[in-house]
Amino acid sequence: MCTDERQVQHLIKKIVSRLFPVTKLHQTTAILHFNHTDNNLSRWLKEHSFQVTTIDNNTLEKTVNGGHQPETGSHPTLPFENNCFSLILMVETIEHTPKPYQLLRECARVLKPGGFLILSTPNIHSFASRMKSPILDMSLHEETSKDEPPNQHHSPVSISMLLYSFRKTNMTLVDLYTTGPKLSWFSRMLKSFINAFTFQMMKNFGRSQHHREYYLNYLSDRQLRKLIDATVLVVVARKES
Repeated sequence: MCTDERQVQHLIKKIVSRLFPVTKLHQTTAILHFNHTDNNLSRWLKEHSFQVTTIDNNTLEKTVNGGHQPETGSHPTLPFENNCFSLILMVETIEHTPKPYQLLRECARVLKPGGFLILSTPNIHSFASRMKSPILDMSLHEETSKDEPPNQHHSPVSISMLLYSFRKTNMTLVDLYTTGPKLSWFSRMLKSFINAFTFQMMKNFGRSQHHREYYLNYLSDRQLRKLIDATVLVVVARKES
């Protein structure tokens, strides 16, 4: 497991522990875990007596991604009844599906009212991610093509897309976090300066209808600062009761 994955899983464990702090209630807490990376998080959940249902890569490929045939127009469908999970964990998964909005819609369908969705994805808003485009000739919006292997990124996900999807599926943003590799002191100072400049640019020049609708009206200053900080984005959303 790489450093980023360890940091993401450590952060998600902390979030889950805050959302469901009473151990004796875990046996009645049904969790759907999209297990794209490894079994460490699933093992931790089971050790804490959660009822865990796992969707592995093969199941995701067949039932959610439609066999990687986005041109068919079919909608991804999760093989579960409505309102049956208290928590959905989607770690480094959503960017691997060609239909992220439909996947989020299905997650909202199978979540119980008041249930939570925790997802992580590469943070395309961070300075490091934005530098990929001029330096590595890598587009922010289409890192890979549709015919590449299923473990590649099909749909890099922005916070705008997530906020739009939450609004359309009766979900609300609870909070967002970012994490990433540790940096040297010089890199931290440089990133701090760049992030401060980027934050002011977003606040002062992001006055278009798009920015008001998807950023400024829904994210606090703290969340905006977090959004541009590190390479991995972790988002917590809640289904309205």
